[in-house]
Amino acid sequence: MKPGDVARVLAKCNLLDRRFGEPSVEEAAAWYEVLHDLDGDDALAAVTRHYRESRDQIMPADIRRHVAEIQAERRRRQPSPYCALPSRFENDPERKIRIAHGTATLRQVLGRIAGHMATQRPALPSAMERLRELTADVEIIDMNGGEEQ
Repeated sequence: MKPGDVARVLAKCNLLDRRFGEPSVEEAAAWYEVLHDLDGDDALAAVTRHYRESRDQIMPADIRRHVAEIQAERRRRQPSPYCALPSRFENDPERKIRIAHGTATLRQVLGRIAGHMATQRPALPSAMERLRELTADVEIIDMNGGEEQ
């Protein structure tokens, strides 16, 4: 929001509520300090919403609350790109392309991770090599009493 937007908000407040009075430069600066991060059009809509619902004199916190509600309603109305995709049971000619692209991306990311992990730890001996080391000095006992079968 720009300082001019705050002046428009205060002017609208004055039009809808004569108790508000003509805003001073200092008052506009104070309101700007509180409302500077909001969208100007949303703030004007918040003033309208406030006086549609309430007889109370508007304060900056009321505008912030109404702007948050307006933005939440706007987000709920926007369709999600994931919900717009057909399900696996619907006809979707691009499904195989998306799956192939996703698989390629996954392989690329996992390949980088595996390559990084391989450089971070030393090579370990295989299980068979470890078993041979452990059994190298073991004497084999013939359980058949030395007889051939």
